[in-house]
Amino acid sequence: MTANLTRDPNPDDVAEAAARLTGTPQEMADQLRALLDAEPPQVRRRESTEETRDRQRTAHRQRVEIDALRLRLAFDFATSRGWQATTAPIAVRELARRSAGGNWHRPPHEWSHILVSPTFFRDSGRRAAAAVGHPPAEAVDASRNGAEAWAAERSLVLSFPDFPSWQDPGRSVLAVFESAEPVEVERRGASDPVSAGVPSLARHGVDSAEVPHPAPEAVAQHEAPKAHAMRPVVPIDLGPIVPADLSDQIGPDFDLVAPTDLLIDGAYQRDLSPKSLALIRRIVRTWSWAKFKPPVCTRIDGRLHIIDGQHSAIGAATHGAIPIIPVVVVEAPEVMDRAAAFVSHATDRVQVTPIQVWRAAVLAGDEDAMTIANVCRQAGVDLLPFAPTSSEYAPRQTVALAGIRRLVDRRGAMRARQVLEAIAKADLAPITGDHLKIGEALLCDPDYAGDFDQDRLTAAMRGLGAKAYAEARELSIAKRIPAWRALVAVIYRGRKGRPKGLEADDAAQGRRRASV
Repeated sequence: MTANLTRDPNPDDVAEAAARLTGTPQEMADQLRALLDAEPPQVRRRESTEETRDRQRTAHRQRVEIDALRLRLAFDFATSRGWQATTAPIAVRELARRSAGGNWHRPPHEWSHILVSPTFFRDSGRRAAAAVGHPPAEAVDASRNGAEAWAAERSLVLSFPDFPSWQDPGRSVLAVFESAEPVEVERRGASDPVSAGVPSLARHGVDSAEVPHPAPEAVAQHEAPKAHAMRPVVPIDLGPIVPADLSDQIGPDFDLVAPTDLLIDGAYQRDLSPKSLALIRRIVRTWSWAKFKPPVCTRIDGRLHIIDGQHSAIGAATHGAIPIIPVVVVEAPEVMDRAAAFVSHATDRVQVTPIQVWRAAVLAGDEDAMTIANVCRQAGVDLLPFAPTSSEYAPRQTVALAGIRRLVDRRGAMRARQVLEAIAKADLAPITGDHLKIGEALLCDPDYAGDFDQDRLTAAMRGLGAKAYAEARELSIAKRIPAWRALVAVIYRGRKGRPKGLEADDAAQGRRRASV
């Protein structure tokens, strides 16, 4: 079965314990390491019934603490990337295609030799997002090249993020397999149901919503993001790492060549797929030297073979008005060297996140992106470019870009600003995607809007507590509805009084509650 998704002890007990945890991921990993290294309670000779119960309670408490730390670390990792853990394993092909399907009961056999204690994740649209394993740290260097090649052959990307393993922290590392296809920015309609069978911290006051991968940028609030101070490129301290020996390597050369003089080796280069053709059309239609990246080539028998950049070269040749392009020429005489370089170019990169795309679109003057920035500024909402590493948010902060975009698309800028403003005044920290859905339903849904204005919505959101979340959890399970929808019903039932001019109609109220 999928590892790390607690089933015993009681998942709700573990989830409640995980929701109470504080500290950085590394601090929680250290606590987990200490618990894993601790001796379990020993059976004593001739122990009394009460001593036996105490020992069992201690062992159970330790198990709950271990499972809670593992769940919270997995939750925080998923939160940082906008994912949700799922108990339904994901096949390799599903992950490569970012498929929304799949109903496996155990990890498919194809993962068995490559993943250790796998956990699978989906994004907010229920599409396959990642498969995460926990290989021993000492084995990574020896097996990395083979694993990366295995991933590249299946249109996957392998990375080893700087985040502690929740399986065996300090002795294992995270190995994350994702699709090699770029992430598309969502604009409409992605539902965000609670993953069936996964202990949800949202039910205990902790909500992942839509959180992008952390990135070191400043906050974007208005027509353009805040000005950045320019910083030089400087060396950084990577700890005990030995730099590669360059004594037997020859530095690159540069040349200007006709794109039609370049060759593409079909032994390791990709054929032109429909996506490749779409990319080439876009290159030709919107050609700009500012967007051009020189192909990386190597010289074999007097001819230049492309290692990376065939789409750029084909786009230049197809354009017709670009007779010469610059290329970088490197030494790679053996086909094995060229194939390894191709894999490295395809995989050794940090994928662009939706929020980074949005920030760039604001700077580029994109109308939709600037509308979102203006709505956030006018509502007093601080749209962060990444989740705080300490997981400590200030009131009115959010990273739920997809939720805000969906709200603006569905309700328009003015109504979206009213919803955001009412939620912001509740001083939630952070404002999550579920909060946005609740606010939209209560202010805009015809079943509720007559009973809620901005002030009443603010008071309702501010008053959410453990009791409301507990009621919503029970209703969510009983009615099989998303947690946020259950919270809408709980808030509506708990409203105090009705606005003047609206007559009480118990039958209508019953119909509204039944329709939730």
